[in-house]
Parts: sequence; C-alpha cells; structure tokens
Amino acid sequence: MSYQSGRMGIAEGIGLVFAVTMPLVFLSNPAYLIDTAGSLNWVMPLTSGIITISLLSMQQALLNRQAFDLLSLSEQLLGRLGFYVVGLFYLFALYAVACLWTREFAENTLLTALPNVTFSMIVLLYGLCAMLLVYFGIEAVTRASYLILPFAIGGLFLVLGGLAPMIKPLFLFPVLGNGIAATVTPTIFLIGASTPLVLISLLASSFQDRQTIRTAIYLGVGGVSLLRSTANAVYTASFGGLVGAENILPFYEMARLIYLNRYIQRLESVFILLWVMSGVLGITVCLYGSLSILTRLLKLPTPKPLLFPLGLIMINIAGIPPDVGGVSELERTLFIKILAPGFVVTTLALLAAGVKRSGKRSCNSS
Repeated sequence: MSYQSGRMGIAEGIGLVFAVTMPLVFLSNPAYLIDTAGSLNWVMPLTSGIITISLLSMQQALLNRQAFDLLSLSEQLLGRLGFYVVGLFYLFALYAVACLWTREFAENTLLTALPNVTFSMIVLLYGLCAMLLVYFGIEAVTRASYLILPFAIGGLFLVLGGLAPMIKPLFLFPVLGNGIAATVTPTIFLIGASTPLVLISLLASSFQDRQTIRTAIYLGVGGVSLLRSTANAVYTASFGGLVGAENILPFYEMARLIYLNRYIQRLESVFILLWVMSGVLGITVCLYGSLSILTRLLKLPTPKPLLFPLGLIMINIAGIPPDVGGVSELERTLFIKILAPGFVVTTLALLAAGVKRSGKRSCNSS
C-alpha cells in the first residue's frame, strides 16, 4: 500500500469519481434540495457539476506546468506554509466526509435492513470493511468501483423506469419553484459535497497522463451530474415538493413504490445492497485520501502504520452524534460553510500564484 501506487487509467479515474459522488444519491440530499430549491432542484446537480469541472480543470492546468500533484504544486507556488495549509484542509475535508458517511450509511442500514442489530456493530462493520479495502490500495478500490458502476447505473434507471406510471410532470412546474435565489445555497452544498473529487489532483502522479485525468473528470463528473439530475427530477415528479421534502431516504422510498406483479415484490431490499456497496466504496476512498495526505504531511515512508488508528478514530467519531437529523445538519454546515468556500479559495489561490509566477518568468526571460 502506497500513496503513489501504479498507473491508473480512464476506467480507474471514472471509478474514483463514481465512488465519491454516487453516495449522495442514496442519502437524504435530494429531499434537502427539494425543501430548499423547490421544483427547480434537478438543475442544481448540473450547475454544481459545471463549477466542479471548472475548478478541477484549473488545478489540472496548473499541474501540467508546475508539479506532479496538488500538494507538490502547493509547495512550489505557496511555499512550505501553503503545503501544510492546503494539505491540512483537504485532510480535514476527506476525513470529515468519511466519518459522516460512515454514520449515515450505518444508520440507514439499521433503519431499513438490520433493525435487530446494534448500531455500534453496524458502524464497526462499515469501518472494518473500509479499512480492509484501503489495505488493498487505491487501484483495487477504483477498479472495483468501475466494475460496480454498470450495475449501479442499471439499478438506478430500473428504479426510475419503474416509477414511470407514477410520474406527474406538473410537479416540476412552475419551473422556478421557490425562486432563483433559493437555488444558491443548494448549489454551494453540492460543490462542498464534491470536495473529495480533489483526490484526482492529489493522486495525479498515479495516473497514466494528464489527458487520462481530464477525460475522467469530464466523463465522470459530467455523467454523475446527469444521473443525479435525472434522479432528482423523477423523485420530484413522483412525490411532489411537500411529500418529497419529508422523506429521509428518497432513493429507498422510490424503490418501495415499484410494483411489478404479485410474485415479485420488495425490490427495495435488492437496492439496499447497492447503496451499501456505494457507501463502503465512498468511505474507503475518502479514508485512503486522508491516509495519503497525512503520510505526506508527516513525511512517512508508508501509510500502513496509520491505517488502524485512523480507521478506529473514524469509527468512534461516527458514533458521537445522537441522531441522524443532527448528522444531516452537521453535514450541511460542513459542506456549505467550510468545504465549498475552501475548495474554491484554494483553487483560486493556486491559480493566482501560478499566474503570478508565470508572469515573473516571462519578465525574466525578456
């Protein structure tokens, strides 16, 4: 296990993007978007996707000229202090997301599939599975994510197609919903939720070349944004604004509505396995990113000694919040007020430093 492991291609890049973006489909975020933005909520994933692609493209443009990965770039452009500031910010971001997702997916599993199992046991299982996958390395995780991707997309469209008789297009109108101003906060929320995608820049040296990374960004982020937008539109058209905002698990509720015949029922139990796998992969990738950054900051030769303590702390932090409502509020505060501004500011700061440095070089050469 190493923080620079192998030569990953487009498939691994798309798998990495999928692992850290698809979990949002299975959590309570679609209900939050409906509650805040109204019937226009399906536009938010597209808007945030465009902004995220732009930010990641800026990072890649700088990496092409300056350094191999984002931390090395930070050190070159912002000095040693910038290296630690950027590293600590993304360490906090990835580790916080890993802890929150461990708690949310564990509680969702408890509510829907394993009501007789203790909560601490489910959290422990999620944490141990993530730690085990981290031990195999990022290549194995991203390839597993890519292999699961067709089944996840197929299952998602099966649910959306099964809801076709219940869709009421009028629920998507008036198009403006709660107004344009109400869409700003959800867009910021989704940008903050996309912060783990910075792993593409942090692990840039593990990919084959820069074109591979750019292709993974465009296809991965663009494709997932379209999927999330479609899922939100179908959810809104099926439940409406008021009922849709009350559901804790929108995807689960959509799966429960599907009725094929009297002999094939309870399809939601199949999709529980889908979101469990998606949750474990998302937690694993975020935990791996945290481990990789911490290894770089501490200048350790290998991250192996940090895996068990970091995973154990994650498991314990996931059990601290008293209820899932508090976790959702904490997640929104984290994404909107900390991660989204930090993601934008660090990217723009690196861009400004890169432009300034290029200007000095031009002056010196002339």
